[in-house]
Amino acid sequence: MKAHLRFLAICVTTLLAACNSNDSPGSEPARVLFLGNSVTYVGNLPAVFSALCNASDRNCSAEMIVQGGATLTDRVDDDSLERPTVEDRFDYLILQERGGDLMGAQIDRSETQKHAESSAATLVRTAREHGMEPVLLGTYQGSSSASRALVTAETVLAKALDAAYVPVSNYLDCGRLKNGALRWLDRDGMHPGPELTLMMATSLYRELFGSFPPAGEIVVRAPIYPVSSGLSAEGFASAQPILPGTGASITYDAATVSGCD
Repeated sequence: MKAHLRFLAICVTTLLAACNSNDSPGSEPARVLFLGNSVTYVGNLPAVFSALCNASDRNCSAEMIVQGGATLTDRVDDDSLERPTVEDRFDYLILQERGGDLMGAQIDRSETQKHAESSAATLVRTAREHGMEPVLLGTYQGSSSASRALVTAETVLAKALDAAYVPVSNYLDCGRLKNGALRWLDRDGMHPGPELTLMMATSLYRELFGSFPPAGEIVVRAPIYPVSSGLSAEGFASAQPILPGTGASITYDAATVSGCD
């Protein structure tokens, strides 16, 4: 069933431009692989990214290996990047850690952060061995202080790995301040809402292509996964059964909504 969001797509582009005026040069992407968890699959971030490409007449494709609650350590332990379906098939690897792990926001702060950083380093190294350009995609925290700490930790790690970095938490903070009416978070108050998924996809697009996608209606024809997706990390999400009740498409409508100013 096609879900229509009464949402002005240009709003996200405008907010991103307002929150960060530095445009990063990028190179032409083609095949993109996401490794992540529910932050990645709720709303189907790879599919939204692909839809931005399609709307821009760019030729790119995206897959994801994801599972709810998964960490980058899980993807190291199961040799995700050594699978025949992955090797030499992708140009970019997008790494998205479990929220907060890179600043140790779990029970054992030092051990959690240590494992997250070590696993990110291993995946970055393996990606480069397979000809993939790694990109660290940030996550987010609720409070402003935690958000700043997370972005700082992610920035330090990306620099240490000499990898591209796409922050999320600071954009989310800025977006909520500038337009709190948008659905940045899911109903559970934790997972990405449609606007946040679009913002992450737009940020990635800018990092890889060096420009914003054109503003306008964005139609995503793909499973729009909820929190309970049934997805496992045993293979690409696109090859797995779709649970009943999962949305089949979503439209970010630029024609029916105003009031983004």
